[in-house]
Amino acid sequence: QPGPSPGYGTSPTDTDSDDDGLDDKEEVTIGSDGWVTDPLDADSDDDGLTDGLEDQYNTRPIKGDLDADGRDDGQDTDKDGAFQTT
Repeated sequence: QPGPSPGYGTSPTDTDSDDDGLDDKEEVTIGSDGWVTDPLDADSDDDGLTDGLEDQYNTRPIKGDLDADGRDDGQDTDKDGAFQTT
C-alpha cells in the first residue's frame, strides 16, 4: 500500500516517497528500526548516509555523528558499510 497517510505529504502512489530504502510507514512510526524519520528527506540527519543505509549499518538516522568524533557518520562509514570509530 502506498504512503502512510495524506497528512504527511508523502506520495499517495509511492511507498517510499524519498527513495531512501525505507517504507514511508516505517519512517513515520517507531517501527522495526526503532526511529521516527522524515519520509520526505532521504537523509534525516544530513550526515551523508540515507536513512535506509543507517538502518543497514546500525547507525542512528537522527544523529549525524554517532561516536561524537566531529566527523559525520557518512565520513566514518567505509564503502562496505563498516563504521569506523576514531
